[in-house]
Amino acid sequence: MHTHTAPAFHQWIKQRRQQLDLTQETLAERIGCAASTLRKIEAGSRQASRALLRRFASTLAVAPEHTEAFISWGRGNRLAPAALLGPAAGAAAAPAVSSALQPSLWPTIGREAELRQLCDLLSERRQRLITLTGPAGVGKTHLALAAAAAMQTAFRDGAIVVDATSIPSSQLLLPLIAGQLGITNPSAVLQDLVLHACAQRELLLVVDNMEHVLDASTLLATIVAAAPAVVVLATSQAALRVRGELRLRIKPLCLPHAQAQLSPDALAQFAATALFCERVRAVNAAWLDAAAPATITAICRRLDGLPLALELAAGYTSLFMPEELLAHLDAALPDLRQGHRDAPWRQQTLQRALEWSYNHLSATEQTALLRLAVLHAAWSREWGQQLLAQSMPEHAALELLSALEQKSLIEQRTDADVVRFRMLAVVREFALRKLAEQPWAHSAYADYSRCLLQLAKQIAPHEHTDWWGRRLKQEHATVRALIPLSIAANQIDQAAQMAQTLTAFWFRYGFWAEAITLLAPICAQSEQLALEQRIYLWRWLGHFHYSLDQLPAAEACVQRSLALALESNAEHSIGAAYNALALINHQRGDLKQAQHYLDQSERCAAASAPSLIFTNRGSFYESAGAYAQAQACYQRALELDRAQQNQWCISNNLANLASVALKQQQLQQAEALCRQAMTILEQLEHPAVQADVARMLGQLALKQHDLAGARPWLQQALNTSCALNSVWMIAAALELWATWFGHVEPATAAHILGHVRLLYAHTPGQRPPAAQQDELQLEHMLSDTLGKRAFHTALLVGQSMRLSDLLEQVATHAAAYPEAALRSMAVTLAPQSLAR
Repeated sequence: MHTHTAPAFHQWIKQRRQQLDLTQETLAERIGCAASTLRKIEAGSRQASRALLRRFASTLAVAPEHTEAFISWGRGNRLAPAALLGPAAGAAAAPAVSSALQPSLWPTIGREAELRQLCDLLSERRQRLITLTGPAGVGKTHLALAAAAAMQTAFRDGAIVVDATSIPSSQLLLPLIAGQLGITNPSAVLQDLVLHACAQRELLLVVDNMEHVLDASTLLATIVAAAPAVVVLATSQAALRVRGELRLRIKPLCLPHAQAQLSPDALAQFAATALFCERVRAVNAAWLDAAAPATITAICRRLDGLPLALELAAGYTSLFMPEELLAHLDAALPDLRQGHRDAPWRQQTLQRALEWSYNHLSATEQTALLRLAVLHAAWSREWGQQLLAQSMPEHAALELLSALEQKSLIEQRTDADVVRFRMLAVVREFALRKLAEQPWAHSAYADYSRCLLQLAKQIAPHEHTDWWGRRLKQEHATVRALIPLSIAANQIDQAAQMAQTLTAFWFRYGFWAEAITLLAPICAQSEQLALEQRIYLWRWLGHFHYSLDQLPAAEACVQRSLALALESNAEHSIGAAYNALALINHQRGDLKQAQHYLDQSERCAAASAPSLIFTNRGSFYESAGAYAQAQACYQRALELDRAQQNQWCISNNLANLASVALKQQQLQQAEALCRQAMTILEQLEHPAVQADVARMLGQLALKQHDLAGARPWLQQALNTSCALNSVWMIAAALELWATWFGHVEPATAAHILGHVRLLYAHTPGQRPPAAQQDELQLEHMLSDTLGKRAFHTALLVGQSMRLSDLLEQVATHAAAYPEAALRSMAVTLAPQSLAR
């Protein structure tokens, strides 16, 4: 039998706030009063108004039917309501149940909304069987216990917690519940005694970790049916699937966007980073002083915002510096072991938590999980079903997908109104390790390769649409791993087929360095391939070297392709090789040889690639200063591209026409063409053209002394150029930044100019005369402003700087100027020589 010493109203308010893990400031904000007012109410020195008491009742999860009694209590008009204090003396006799649940030592960071929702549901009692589902380590138990501690006084007989982790079979759940209810040495059928005991109570029954005893779910449904005042709150990785169940899916904590530029204080706005930082403070607070917000964000994203993983990773901050910890996670994600000794056994290491989930799958579910682990990022139901159907009946594949989703080992998400699935990173890496131990592991990758090649054939006709690129991008990370695996298994033909389907994708989306890494070993062993494949792959390897300004390597690869094409008398391939050699020699500055190759290319390939011929011819005219001829060629290429609805090439030739207009000082026309190109580029990715267009828009803004307008375009151009790792493009973007800083920080401008000269010294080819003239004008202006000696000293400083340090200086110094200041500087500081 329970006995209670009723607290005073102000004492109850304080206790309730602490049970809900609320600070005085947080509670005051939620009920709409000053923190000082709340402190006086909790001290008993001030009485709350009826309106304020009503807000207290809502926030502190007082049941609606008890609200008026609560308000009367708070106004001093009646004694404390029994429903808020627990069972009164003289309640119906029943075996004793402990209701002494204590709030967690750890606050419920990032789960405030879920906790409020759960407390509201428990308070309303319309849903009397609630299941919290979610993956291992997501915090289901923590949330359930927090809700039980907060709501136990709302139930006459309090709350009891039954932990099912330790029982090996469903049959043992009934005696476990009976023991918690105080039923010992039963003289009748145990289930009848449990149902009778529950029927006498107003009770919250928490059953934790049900995923391995799901057959006992019917017992919980029976208790709810027999005991109208009992509410059951269960936690399980899988839903119970009984009538009357309300499922609440608990997801990983909210994460910042990967590209978000956050201040240290802003990390508290995201649940995952806030929890991680809180746990780090308990281990090694000084670590946070050395950690950049971007590194903390990357660590939390690497852990998918999974609370258990975040807590375990925080334990390693006494061993690793921030960047070292991030690298350690890349190498050993499932091995995190720095758990609390008083935590449940399965939660002391990430490996144990994942093993617990994996060991409670059926053999076929385990196989399906490991086979699906080869998929990267998000994938459609059809794609997962197709992969599993390579080794099992199609209907079984669909059932297994459903089972794994129900058990929280794959998660569902909606992407552009399409339902997709993915594995959390920690689950996938655990599964990949398990897969590597299987004798049939190679067949999982082989099945995926077949599916990928089928996909490539299906989407090949859509190559000129952005859907094509987005579809391939979804599978890109897995392909990145599959090609080396195929090469290692001496399956060169399979690796070559995958590479051949992706060359245009790699080229357009800027994966140039990666393409070289993947293509080079295939080409080195290409003697086993068909002649046509060898020609194609050698030429594309040359294209990627050319894109990164590696002209000797590019020429060697294309010459290899040309020799093979001449051997097979493949006219189109011969023309394509000549065209590539024309571009290489044009970039090198050997215009005579470039013209020869271009003529050869036109004779072989004019019928098959007329747009490309006109585009390349236009670039030759533009380099020679023959702008009218260049414009005519680009315009003709644009017409052909529009007829083919090739959006990538349309954006490229609009940029080419803008470049010609800019060189002719036709600024309005150049800007209009750039805007047209950027409108297309906002709908699809084409990094090289995006960098060119952003650079031109920045240059146009500089010519109009619009420093504020130029800044975002120049930053975009530099960021994209760095991502592409093109030395020439980085140098061109930095040169415009030097002009920008010439208006505001001449010394910084000289640093940049010195480094730009260093970059150009390592870049093959001749710079256009117009660019050389712009640099000369900038040099004169900076020399006059700083003085010759100081200017040359600043140039040497820039040449001695690392590129990474220079880029950081550009970003931090440029961001330091408010737009209003830039607009006034543009008028007073811009020299007229730079405007011409």
